[in-house]
Order: sequence, then C-alpha cells, then structure tokens
Amino acid sequence: MSTDPHASDSKQATALAPIPVLVGRQAIFDRHLVVHAYELLHRNGVSDSADFDCGDAATAVVMSNAFIDLGLEVVTGGKPAFINLTRELIANEMAHLFPPERIVIEVLEDVEATPEIVEGVRTLKNAGYCIALDDFVFNESLRPLIELADIIKLDILELGMKNVPEQLALLAPYDVELLAEKIETHDEFEACKEMGFDYFQGYFLCRPQIVEAKKSREGGLGLIRLLACINNPDATAADLEDVITKDAKLSYRLMTYINSAAFCLKGRVTSVHHALALLGRRTVRNWANLVVLSSAKGKSNEVLVTALMRARMCQVMALESGQEHDDEYFTVGLFSVLDALLGMTMADIVENLPLADSVINALLMHEGQHGEVLDLAIKYDRSPKDDICSDAFESSLIRKAYIDALEWTSKVMSCTGDESGSN
Repeated sequence: MSTDPHASDSKQATALAPIPVLVGRQAIFDRHLVVHAYELLHRNGVSDSADFDCGDAATAVVMSNAFIDLGLEVVTGGKPAFINLTRELIANEMAHLFPPERIVIEVLEDVEATPEIVEGVRTLKNAGYCIALDDFVFNESLRPLIELADIIKLDILELGMKNVPEQLALLAPYDVELLAEKIETHDEFEACKEMGFDYFQGYFLCRPQIVEAKKSREGGLGLIRLLACINNPDATAADLEDVITKDAKLSYRLMTYINSAAFCLKGRVTSVHHALALLGRRTVRNWANLVVLSSAKGKSNEVLVTALMRARMCQVMALESGQEHDDEYFTVGLFSVLDALLGMTMADIVENLPLADSVINALLMHEGQHGEVLDLAIKYDRSPKDDICSDAFESSLIRKAYIDALEWTSKVMSCTGDESGSN
C-alpha cells in the first residue's frame, strides 16, 4: 500500500487531466501533385501507432475525433475525408451521420459482397456518398461492389508493380477512378502515372501526419444516461433533450457536431431542441452510439448488443409476468454490462444515478425480483436451454422473451426507422 499522502491526489489529477484527441491523416494527390483528399487513420499516440483491437471502435474514434472534437476543417482543410468502414458500420449506417459531400466511404478489403453489404453500399451510393474499395484485388464475387464504386484503390506494394497491369485490365470495363497507394519511390509514381492512375498515396509523396488537440475526459455517467434513453423504446424526444441538456459535455458535443462545417448550415443552431429536431431520431441514435463506442476503450460492438439484449429481455419478462415498472427491468438489463463498456466499477456507475433501491440491489448483488430476472436473462443469453427457469418464470416465458429481444435488438442495431425526427 502506498504511503504517499499525495497518491490519491495524483490519481485524481490523472483521471481529470485532458486526454489527447488524435487523428492520423495521409494526403491523397492528383496527377498534378495537388492534394485532392486525406485518408483519416486511427492513431494511439504521437509515435504514429495504429494499434487497435476492434475495427469498429477504431473507426468510431476516428469519426468522433475528426468530426466532433477537432472539426473537419482543422483535420482536412475542407478537403474530402476518406474513412474506412467495417462490415458492421456499413450495415449500421454509421456514415449517414455526416454529409456525403465531405467524406469518401472506403469499403475495407475483408468486407465480403453479401446481399446485406451490397444493399448497404447501394444505400450510401444513392444518398450521394462517394464509394472507394480499399486494397482491391479483383474477384468475381466483388462485381456488385465494383459496379457501385467510384474509386478503386490498388496497393502496388502488396500487388507488385508487375501485377498491376492485370488488375487494371480487369477494371477497364468499369467507370471508376483509380488510386495507387503505398507508392514508395519516384519510379513507382511515374510508372503509375503512365498506367493511367488518377490519384496517388504513399510514403514517397507524404507520410501520415497526426492532428492533435486536447479534450476533457468523457463523463461516464452522462454516457450511461444517454445510452439508456436513446435505446429505450418508450423514451420521448423530450426525455432525450432533458438527458443531453443536463450534461454540459454531451450538449457541447452535439452542438459542435451539428454546427460543424460538414453540415454547411446557413444559420447557427443554438439549442439542443433545434439540433434534435434537425437531426431526427435515427441520426441522433447513431450519434449517441458513436459517442459511446468511441469512448468505450476499444470494446467490441458486441458489448452494446449484449446490453440491448439483456435490457429488452428483462423488460419482456417483466411485462409477461405482470410485474410493475417494466422500465426499471429494462434499465437493469442495460446497465448490467456498462462496467465493461465504460471501464468503471458497477458501484461507481450506480452511485450518483437516481435509481430505485431494487435496481441498485439487482445490479450490485443480483438480489430481489429485478435481480432474479437479470440472473435468468444472463444465464439464458449465455446458454439458451429450456431447463433454465424459476418459481416465478417458466422456461417458455424466458424463451419467448429471448426471441423477442433478438428481434428487437436486431432492429435497433440496424437503425431502421423514420429519419424525419418522429418518435
């Protein structure tokens, strides 16, 4: 045990100290060596490290830092931003948070052309987004994506210069622009120009740079309240406005987002109410989940899925068994994984929240009726078996709640719904 009387003060200062907002960017040049755009890259520190465990979280951090914290004008100087999207983020329509004229969607090389992905990319294309295929190597299965693409990126280092002409010949029938990446020598640059490439990227032209600023550490409790409200099917627009306006950091981030140059609004939005009306429910949900995901320290998107599954399952079990206050059961299920999601202890999470004692006891000790429901939901989610039951809840009821939760969570995570702002 430390005997330093200032140890706790030092820990508190570290916890409250500003954290760096980092975005890596690498310039993309046209044939005249004029900067056409920047690819935005995840960075962990000024050492130019790109280590990350979860592609979804890495992209969320890049998008949050570039569009919400730093501002796109600062990061790209008004040039388009190339942003990598994983399969999950394409399906969840995360890109729709930002105006199509400001970003280029990079479909990563490991994204398969499944019907779901093709439809997701087509939706982005129809919405006006420019589509690029990253690290491209021709494959018959990719034809549906090639037909939707505006830009094809070829990694000449990985392909080898002798194999590039074959790829270009296969792409000749398609109306796409070509981008050569990983250019490392002058000879490679000149050869790619001769072969007809439109854009160029690589260390020979420009190494990635880091754009940095500072921001205060995210308020975990504000994120908890936001996540609980935005994913509660019974929450109203007024409820959401109340949650955001009571948290200065969330209000600031929302106002910065809506007033960023990315939206090109004629007038400045000066209230949370106006911002929510302009964005609509689906976009606000995407924004909220982006804020949470970018603050979740690299945790997988599956943690969010688990949170929503448990929340809905607990709520349905309460409704089906005639329990009062089903919204409390929803909260119990949702909050049950937030210690993992936000890197806080459960005791810290519930300490300053206005929760009923029954909810607190369920979260901390799995006690009471709420705790029993949570315990059953956790057991069934981990291993769906018909012999999981209790005196108050038959196995058929638990299974019904589980199926309902699966369907409901799928709808929430796909972010389907009216974008007009209706509830």
